[in-house]
Amino acid sequence: MSGESAAELINQAEGVGISDFRLLLLKGQSRLYAGEPGTAIGFLEEAVDLVLDSVRANSTLALAYYHGGRLMDGVVQREKAAGLEDRVENARDLLFLAHAKFFESEDALDHIEQHFKFENSPVALLVRADMAVRELRPVPELRTGTPQTLKH
Repeated sequence: MSGESAAELINQAEGVGISDFRLLLLKGQSRLYAGEPGTAIGFLEEAVDLVLDSVRANSTLALAYYHGGRLMDGVVQREKAAGLEDRVENARDLLFLAHAKFFESEDALDHIEQHFKFENSPVALLVRADMAVRELRPVPELRTGTPQTLKH
């Protein structure tokens, strides 16, 4: 998604009365994935302030801190997000929790596999493959779920 189309979607969301929290989260994610972690951090910190126990907001803020070079803030935020496991409400929350726990790969991979029980999303496939490659673990075959060993 280009930055321009993301901005258009966010404008449409504002027009239909999306909550302040969801709007800040969308803006933060949009800026993070557009390579602007500094801008993303501002939006995401506001989102976390509005909904302190949001797995999604806390996890994305941790990633923004890492990408923005604020490594210690990222570690602290990741720990906060990881501590919200009992607040997971849906498959997307599992995916964001896996992001937050990325550096604790065993736990993160478990959350990704739980995510697939509810939803088979392209983002989850990419996150799972990336984690598996970093750990040199078997990668489940993407279509059937059959384990497949990495070959280098």
